[in-house]
Amino acid sequence: MSPWVLTCFAGNRHYLVEAADATLQLGALLRRLPGEPWTALYSIWAHQDPLVLAEALALLAAALCWVWYLATHNCSHVDRMCGADMRLLLACALTAAWGCRLTYNFARKGGYSLRFEDYRWAVVRTLMPRALFEVFNLVFVAAVQHALCLAITLPAFVAATAAHKARQAGGTPEPMGAGGWVGVAAFAVLLLGEVVADEQQWAFQRHKHALIAAGKPRRGDYRRGFRTSGLFRFSRHPAFFCEYSLWWAVYMLCAVGPSHCGLGWAAAGSVGLTVLFHAGSLWITERISVSKYPEYAAYQATTSALVPWLPGKPLPEPRDD
Repeated sequence: MSPWVLTCFAGNRHYLVEAADATLQLGALLRRLPGEPWTALYSIWAHQDPLVLAEALALLAAALCWVWYLATHNCSHVDRMCGADMRLLLACALTAAWGCRLTYNFARKGGYSLRFEDYRWAVVRTLMPRALFEVFNLVFVAAVQHALCLAITLPAFVAATAAHKARQAGGTPEPMGAGGWVGVAAFAVLLLGEVVADEQQWAFQRHKHALIAAGKPRRGDYRRGFRTSGLFRFSRHPAFFCEYSLWWAVYMLCAVGPSHCGLGWAAAGSVGLTVLFHAGSLWITERISVSKYPEYAAYQATTSALVPWLPGKPLPEPRDD
């Protein structure tokens, strides 16, 4: 055996040991399934070693293919699973990462407590009679928002349908092309922007409230009450911009190439979210901020609302407490 092979094996032996250990841990969790199904499944899902979940998903896929074979006596289900359209695989991975970010950010704010409600809804209630708000709640909060959640999946439907038709015709799905990869890159950058904006705002609010609770002097943005640095120097709501823009990236990834259309019906979700953020979320959030913070109007005059842009002059230093 050559020295190179020996060196390679010795240098990577600990990875092999860790992989084997992950397999043993998965086996132990699978043996708990009959007696403690929910505990075992959660332990697999939340396991600190990602290989445990990956192996579990591979086993699940294998089981599904075998069951499908028993039902259809067709051995090509594995081929179909492995031959999934690249667009759909990328869209699935990217939106899963987006979902993890959203879930984490919402959870640390206490969003999954049944008593939690976004602070903006209390203000919206004061803007209309009770009966009108109940209609608004039914039509917009319940129906329209869920319709938008459905509509943002339309580009994936276009990609799946195009791939299916191509295979039926004996061909292969259309290659990704430059536009699709631009969509992937744009989504990744926008998701990173959301994460950075979330973290900057979270750190700012925690420190601001800690200073208030301790009765310590506040200076700069902590005195103003709102953040104007970091990404917030270029946009008053960078997370809003990233949120609706990344669904345009999904449209570019999944729908533009297969449909050969720059702007088609599958963009309904992206258009709807853009309108929602510009005409709804921005309006109510700005209304609240202007009423709470005396210097917010000056911030509005110097910084773009949503689309990041070159900022104006920095706000003057506020007086200390």
